[in-house]
This record gives sequence, structure tokens and C-alpha cells, in this order.
Amino acid sequence: YLNYNELHQFLLKIANRYPNITKLYSIGKSIHNRDLWAIDIGVKDQKFKPSVKLVGNMHGDEVVGRQMLVYLIDYLCLKYYQKNVEAMEILENIELSIVPSMNPDGYELGQRENANNFDLNRNFPDKFVGFSSELYKVVQPEVRAIIEWCKKKNFIMSANLHGGSLVANYPYDSTRDSPNGYGFGIQFPSPDDVVFRKMALTYSLNHREMSKSSEFLGGIVNGAKWYTLRGGMQDWNYDFTNNMEITLELSYDKIPDSNQLNKYWDDNRKSLLKFIGLPLRLGVYGRVTNEKNENLLAEIKVARNERTITTDPANGYYTRLLDDGFYNITASANGYIPVTKFILLNANTRTNLEFILKKE
Repeated sequence: YLNYNELHQFLLKIANRYPNITKLYSIGKSIHNRDLWAIDIGVKDQKFKPSVKLVGNMHGDEVVGRQMLVYLIDYLCLKYYQKNVEAMEILENIELSIVPSMNPDGYELGQRENANNFDLNRNFPDKFVGFSSELYKVVQPEVRAIIEWCKKKNFIMSANLHGGSLVANYPYDSTRDSPNGYGFGIQFPSPDDVVFRKMALTYSLNHREMSKSSEFLGGIVNGAKWYTLRGGMQDWNYDFTNNMEITLELSYDKIPDSNQLNKYWDDNRKSLLKFIGLPLRLGVYGRVTNEKNENLLAEIKVARNERTITTDPANGYYTRLLDDGFYNITASANGYIPVTKFILLNANTRTNLEFILKKE
């Protein structure tokens, strides 16, 4: 395992060795003034790429995911320059952002919580309770850093890597009709349950052990069905951003012996790669402009689905993760006439769907 300083040195070496495909930066500071390092990996060109993020070590004593992200960073950069087909497809078509350690203080202290003894996965704003409610008290700097980072980057899919079990967990984590969101065994699916299950199954079925679980059918579980919680990061992503996130529990033992790490990497490598590439194999994407070819801040709505996403105002593009099937998709923007298009999305491919809106 790498400590905080060793992790920083590793990331610096990667950024210096592969400057054409990486960008290393800090998204904020921890309580003890440690940087929360992020690294973007991808070919730097003008082509639109869906943004995917992976976050590890939210709980300081859950360390396997942190180390898997270290291995993944090294693997993707090396394999890209070795002309590995899968690595080239990912880095040429996906903008991948990785935070190996969201809770460096907790890691150094050997504890779940941050240095203020807050569980960061109970500290995010909740759509049904509010920001900084009694449940979360003060929003912690590590959580605030992730929130501000996500506002800047238009992520459309992500995973949060944990330990303590072996399962791919998907929203909702909370029961929306319960006053406190707590309880056990209550299935509470989101409007995009089919896509979330596909995301989770993509991971579990490509993992050497996860799908064989005797506890979780297929190695996946609805969060609220397992146990419910408020203030979790995956529900925050779905409720407040364009992003769809699942939580990956990668090891029963939170801190296994380091001689087992190569086995964990063998178990997870294929899963991570298949998961990252998923936006290239489902859903719809495109640009929304006006008649002058100017980018619009537009809303994208799918009929019979209550969720609305927006285009990225920087480039006018959107990505909507959807399973194959027939859909009515509407683009709308202030001052423009909405446009609805009927489209068939085929399996294992993403479909381009552009909108040009006329002024009212």
C-alpha cells in the first residue's frame, strides 16, 4: 500500500511520464491540509468525450479500491502506449477522472471517518432533507471539494469504490417516502433502474468472484434493499447532477494483507475496464444548438421518465444513458421551441442524436 506521500509521488511520476494523456491537479484540501489529488486520463483533442469518474478511499479504512485505482492508472497509461486496443478505445473516447483517495486523513489515521470524525458517505446534501441538516451538520471539506469538482466537470457515469463486502450497489440508497430514510430490506428503485442494474451487472459479471455471491443475486443489490442511508454520494450524484453513480464493494476484508493485492487486481481489472467503456455501448448523445450553430444550455427529457439532465454549456453536448429500446426524447431551452424526436436505440451501441432549436 502507498501512504499519502507515496501516492502523490506515484501520481507525479505518471503525469511526468505521460504528459500527453494525463493532467494531475488537486480538487481541494482535507482537514489536515492534505491535497485531494485527481488525475484526468485521456487523449487531449477537441472531440467530445463522455466524462467518467472513479473515486476511492472515501472511508479511510477501506483501502483495496484505493490501490485498484493506482494499478488502473498505471495500467491504462502503459497499455495505451503499447497500443493495447481496449486502452486505446477508452483513452481516445472517454474522459476519465480518478480520485484515488477522497479521505487521505482517514487513511493515514486508519479510520473510516475523516479527521473530524464524520462519515463522508453520510455527509452529502439530500434532496429530501436539505443541505447541512441535523443529519449531516457541517458539510466537510472533502465532500465540498467533490461537489465543486462535479459542478465543473460534466460527469455522466461514475463509481465509488469501497470495502467490507463484495457487491455492486446501485440507487436509491434511501427510501424517499420515509421521514428519516433508515430501515432495511426496502427495495427503492430509481427511474433509471434498468440502466443502473446494467451498470452494476457490467461490473459484477466481469469480476472473477462478485457475480457468484450467495448473498446478492448476480452480485448486485439496490442500496435501500440492502440497508438505507441518507447523505450518500451516489444518490447525491443522481439527484443533483447529470451523473449516474454506483458503489462498488470490492473486498470483505477492509484492509487485507498487501500480498493479496495482485489477486484483487486480477479480480477487478476486467470489471473496471468494461465499466469505464460502458458509455460507448449504450444510450444517446449529441449537441443542442440554435440555428446559428451556437451551443445552448438545454434540458433533455425522456418520455415516461421523471429525470431531467442538461447539456454542458461549455460545448452544448449531452449524454443520456439508456437501455436499448424506443424512446421519445425532448430538448428544450429558454426562449426556444422544444423539439421531440422518436428514436430506436440498439443494443451495445450508443446513438448520436442532435437537436437544432428555433427561437420562439
